[in-house]
Amino acid sequence: MVDLRDLKGERFLDSHSVVDQILALLMRLKHRREAIRRILATITTLDPRAREEALSQLVVICGLRGIETEAEEEIKKVPVLNSLLEHKVLGREFKKGLEQGLEQGLEQGLEQGRNEGEAKLLRRQLEHRFKKLPKWVAVKLATATSAQIEEWGERLLEEKSLGAIFGKD
Repeated sequence: MVDLRDLKGERFLDSHSVVDQILALLMRLKHRREAIRRILATITTLDPRAREEALSQLVVICGLRGIETEAEEEIKKVPVLNSLLEHKVLGREFKKGLEQGLEQGLEQGLEQGRNEGEAKLLRRQLEHRFKKLPKWVAVKLATATSAQIEEWGERLLEEKSLGAIFGKD
């Protein structure tokens, strides 16, 4: 499994495909605002229907990354796209998509934060009891769901070995 945040987004930004460029925002980038500008430059070259679809995708991805404010600021600087914001139907839908992306990104961020906090607490408890942990434990904790972490935390109270806690015995 590959975490997109571990990939370099610049290669995707260099693509001629706006979809690839938008996906770059999910990856590691040195300058996100500049990436948004490059994507918007590509979007302006599209026909109106494709432009609308690409803007919707951009808004959702920016919402997931928590950079929707930067995206909106940059969109307002592009005259062709700025007129879309003022359009009675498209502007309303664009702004609605921006809000939905923000809500969705916030929910995912909160859930990810909870999982990371729970995993960190379990790791500290495991290290306290077993001292140095093998790498496979770190991998399991990094990819675990909240339910798995909760189950392992309960097993920690009863089981005597790491294998038993993680179901490897």
